[in-house]
Amino acid sequence: MKIKTNKSNYDDLLIKLFEASVRYSKFSNISVQNLEDLNLDYFESDLEKYYLMDMAGMAIWSDGQIENEEIYFLHKLAENLKINADFVTESIKNTDTFITKYKDQIPYFKYSNPVKHFYDQTTQSVITLISRNKNRLLKEIIESKELMLLLAYSTRRDLSEKEKKKVKKQLLDICKTIPSLTIFLLPGGSLLLPILIKFIPTLLPSAFNENMDNE
Repeated sequence: MKIKTNKSNYDDLLIKLFEASVRYSKFSNISVQNLEDLNLDYFESDLEKYYLMDMAGMAIWSDGQIENEEIYFLHKLAENLKINADFVTESIKNTDTFITKYKDQIPYFKYSNPVKHFYDQTTQSVITLISRNKNRLLKEIIESKELMLLLAYSTRRDLSEKEKKKVKKQLLDICKTIPSLTIFLLPGGSLLLPILIKFIPTLLPSAFNENMDNE
């Protein structure tokens, strides 16, 4: 995603969602600056490698066009995975052909920016869940003294990486106690946490938000 020359607001948003996720930040101490430094040896099955290539191609297609730098990226990825370059060309062609042909029949592809659609739909789902569980969620947050303390700190300064991880962990612990919010515990559910955190201030008592108002 970072390779794109012109990134939309939703491209940046998706990048931030991944970077803010628990699963990503858990390994954020691993410093990989370019594709050549990425260890992909654990991909042993050809099907796994082909799947990864197709997923990378679909991510690049999200804005409906592919740039030379993106094509180069896909070919370098294939080279690292020891995949024939012809597969990359075929994958790009098939992805574009399929989506162009069937986008009017598949709701997901009817939108000009699938990333925007994903985020809008996900945000609405999270808002609905929060609204339905706001009383229980507020009670659980207030009872978690350390979480409340960290949230209070966040109104006056930026939290450290360690503190951010604590907030995420404790929010996930709270979600475990509320059946409707177990969506956050599913694979990939941690990507929704930034959306949940965004709406937490509206749940808290007005007295708590005075620091935010002053800021």
